[in-house]
Amino acid sequence: MVDRLQELFNLGHPYANVKSVGMSTIQKPDNEQERFVFCSELIQYRVFHLIDQLRHDTRFIGLGRAAINKTMKLSKIQDYSGTTLLNIVAVNRFSNSDEERLYWTNAHISLPQNVSVSFINTEPDVDNRVRA
Repeated sequence: MVDRLQELFNLGHPYANVKSVGMSTIQKPDNEQERFVFCSELIQYRVFHLIDQLRHDTRFIGLGRAAINKTMKLSKIQDYSGTTLLNIVAVNRFSNSDEERLYWTNAHISLPQNVSVSFINTEPDVDNRVRA
């Protein structure tokens, strides 16, 4: 449980090296609406990481990877990698760190052909209901 919370914490605090100093690339949410959006984007980003990990039969353990089960088998797959994959995740604020850019630039993920991957920014309306 602590490991999972640590992963969310790490993903939720993206940093980039600016003039040899680690700087946060996002602002902290200031109100309820911003916290809602922050959490929804973080969960989406974490789920995409999990899909990648399941597809490759691995889980992060510390800084390394370890095999944990059989690889997910798909038919009629399309491979996303490098710049294409980086462009897909770039719309999510949590991908804006040196570590994440390096990860996605070197990663590849196989998904069913013609699948569309997108991250959704779901903001509550003025009555605090979630938009459908």
